[in-house]
Amino acid sequence: MNNNQHLRPLQVNLASMLLLLYWAFGLIKVLLGHHPPTSYITAAVFISFFGSLLLCIWLISRGTNWARWLFLAWFVWNCLFAPWGLEHFSPSSAMDAIYSSVQLLLQFVALVLLFLPTEKCWLRGRERTA
Repeated sequence: MNNNQHLRPLQVNLASMLLLLYWAFGLIKVLLGHHPPTSYITAAVFISFFGSLLLCIWLISRGTNWARWLFLAWFVWNCLFAPWGLEHFSPSSAMDAIYSSVQLLLQFVALVLLFLPTEKCWLRGRERTA
């Protein structure tokens, strides 16, 4: 077991849990039929997407500094294209809109926690020791 896990700030643990909830909400949205995979190719795309997102969350929880920047870029990318997506792919139900809103809130709160001064120091310190 990594001894540095005990030194991980509470905010990083909380942010990791929020990002895992974000990931779970996305998976539930797919499984409930928002974008159901209809072929092996689309299933492979969804598995790679959710796998890479889970890998990014795991790297953030382990203290990889560039992973939080990658997730920030992902968040900004989604925010830039969210209005276009809502215009062309309006939520089919109120539950879809709630899922999307909850996901956005979870991402935002987790990113705020990851960019607090104490977390920045911890993540940069982990990067220097590696």
